[in-house]
This record gives sequence, C-alpha cells and structure tokens, in this order.
Amino acid sequence: MVQDRRPPWSEYAIVDSHGENFSIEFRRVPLDVRAVVQAARDSGMPEFEMWAGSWAGTLYD
Repeated sequence: MVQDRRPPWSEYAIVDSHGENFSIEFRRVPLDVRAVVQAARDSGMPEFEMWAGSWAGTLYD
C-alpha cells in the first residue's frame, strides 16, 4: 500500500554542460515542514485541510 506522506526535505537537480558533455547533480535539503504548513494556512489556500493532511506523518514523526 502506498502511503500518502511527504518527506521533510526538498529535492532539486543542477544540470551543467561543458561542450558536448553534461552532468546532473541531485540535491536534497531539509525543509521546515511546520513553516510550510503554516504559510499555506495563513495564505488561505483552498482545500488546505486536505493538502495539510498529507504532511501529517512528517509533522509528528
């Protein structure tokens, strides 16, 4: 069963090219989940409760 849970980090990639060669570097950085959820609540985001529920396991682990 797939668990609807968001990890407490953000992920991104840096793509760099050198002539005909290129590289991809994947990065992961910590995320202040409580701050993200609070910002969404404060913004009046539609369907906030449903969206915030997907962060529940991350907030309390």
